[in-house]
Amino acid sequence: MKVILKNKTNELLNISDIGFFIQPLQELEIDTNFVNIKDSRILIKLISDAIIIVNNYTRDLLPSEGITYITTNELLPLDSEGKLFVHQTSKNPGTTTYWTGRGDKSDDIFDIGNGRHLILTNEPGEPSETTIYMDLNTINNKTDLHEGYFFWKNADIGDYVSLSVVTNTVSYVPSSGTNFNLYGGFLVVPASGDGNIQITSDITNPCIAGGSLVSVYVDETGYKPPAYWNATYNKTTGMYDNITPAIDGSGFFNMYTVELIGNRFVNSIPLLGSGFERLQSSDSTFFPHGMRLKLEMTTTNDDHSWTVGGMITMHRERTIRQ
Repeated sequence: MKVILKNKTNELLNISDIGFFIQPLQELEIDTNFVNIKDSRILIKLISDAIIIVNNYTRDLLPSEGITYITTNELLPLDSEGKLFVHQTSKNPGTTTYWTGRGDKSDDIFDIGNGRHLILTNEPGEPSETTIYMDLNTINNKTDLHEGYFFWKNADIGDYVSLSVVTNTVSYVPSSGTNFNLYGGFLVVPASGDGNIQITSDITNPCIAGGSLVSVYVDETGYKPPAYWNATYNKTTGMYDNITPAIDGSGFFNMYTVELIGNRFVNSIPLLGSGFERLQSSDSTFFPHGMRLKLEMTTTNDDHSWTVGGMITMHRERTIRQ
């Protein structure tokens, strides 16, 4: 990329940290393929103060545009008055907004959108707590949760609904001399031939139905919780390769023997009669593979039939099977 730097003053400008001078009221053409100007603090300060004007061979750029142009090789979109165009969205680049009332199949890692419906009905005489899970295959399909909508019909006083994100679980049996230890009654950590449990789930299979590894990710603040296993996902076979221990907690997967709540999005909201509600948000939340959406309905009096269901807005890399 070539750029023109214009000295708008009557003084000689010394850009010493890149070894250039610009004569008074003169221009200097620079090819950034050969000269690194983006890290020059002196140049950026002079552009910010409008002492040097950046020209991209089309027009003179505003100071903010000039700094962006020399540091990123791009121009931000401006309107006819020179104001920045801004489009607010919670959608990450490369994803598509996706509305769904169904999850993905929990026994087919390549499936998108053909899983269980997010709907529950409680009939008279049935248990007061009714639960279903909505599973999402995100190991090869980055997914962010955005908003939710739910409806209900014939709810009575004391009926309510909750929605949370919980961990998937693996099955195990007590054993000895294994490579797996049970820590705290819920977390599987590595052992060196002296473990006290044996995993019976096929952890090479990422499908939720069989009990899978749970992804652990770095959040927007840079924090990553301890994780004690690593694995490589094979996009061709749809299986995990090379499951290895990370004894120091630096891994990117965990295994749980007990369901734990990761996030609770809807907490015991009381319902009455029939209705529809939008749970509006301007944010989105990354959904790690191995987590599950759990819809719970609670019935106080079992003398009536009532129904609750929902729809989730997501941002997904893919919305159809490929």
